[in-house]
Amino acid sequence: MADSLGRLALVGIAMHCFAPPRVTIFDWLLLSLVLSYEVAFGFLSGFKSGVVMPFIILGLAYYSQRGRFPRWLAPAIVVAVMAAYAVIEPFRVTRSQDAGFSGTSIGGIMTAIPSIDTISLNDDSATPTWVLFLMRSNLTYVASLGIEYAANHELPEGSPEFLSNIILAPAHALIPRFLWESKSLQNIGLWYSSEVLESSASSSTGMSAVTYLNFAGGPLAVIVGFLIVGIFQRGLFDGLRHFGGGGLIVLFGLLSTLTIIDNAFNTFLIGIIRTLPIMVFLQYLLLPRTSRQCAE
Repeated sequence: MADSLGRLALVGIAMHCFAPPRVTIFDWLLLSLVLSYEVAFGFLSGFKSGVVMPFIILGLAYYSQRGRFPRWLAPAIVVAVMAAYAVIEPFRVTRSQDAGFSGTSIGGIMTAIPSIDTISLNDDSATPTWVLFLMRSNLTYVASLGIEYAANHELPEGSPEFLSNIILAPAHALIPRFLWESKSLQNIGLWYSSEVLESSASSSTGMSAVTYLNFAGGPLAVIVGFLIVGIFQRGLFDGLRHFGGGGLIVLFGLLSTLTIIDNAFNTFLIGIIRTLPIMVFLQYLLLPRTSRQCAE
């Protein structure tokens, strides 16, 4: 929630700074501070998308105000991606190698930083950052193992209810767990590692949305699933952009949900159902006059 509020603040100040009228140096300073906070939060969270997404939001805010993308957008995204992989990937290696590592301790995190430099300098066979990026962004091989598994095996007892989780996604989004004790857990990554990859390590493995849908209902489920994604993307984009600044704030709040399809496909629907009303309410608080005019 705090991350969503930070992005909401970034959207608001970016739209103000990129608007045609001249803005003050204080506005640009505030934009720099909010951007720095979001990027730093992305590094601390350990998610590379959290480092890159703030720059994508800036580019889209620029486009919404001036009708074109800025020239600095592509280089900024490339630099952010490379920096995220250069810092976060070695940090994850250090964390996994040290059994006593405490991710909640600032001292533990700072102690791990020299270890990152040592790994990078002493390991001559270290994989280049751009190769790591291609390896982590391409799930074709790992996903194909799940498709092969589904073709040759019946799902064992205790496997995730793939199809049921998609159908019940609205209920999962609205009903809290303390009222629904048997509500399914999002532990498909652990199941995929142990059952499909036959790994003894207690780590999660991303299977891709394609493999998830294939487990749910084969190729037909894959086609229907991504058709639903396209309908939501086009419908929300065409519908919200006609509501001015308030609509753009809501759209940017949904940006990561609409563009990053999680391995658990049902979270796509859950994210929209949970986030959309919150963003509508928040933009009404920020832009009450605009919201009322749009409602009229």
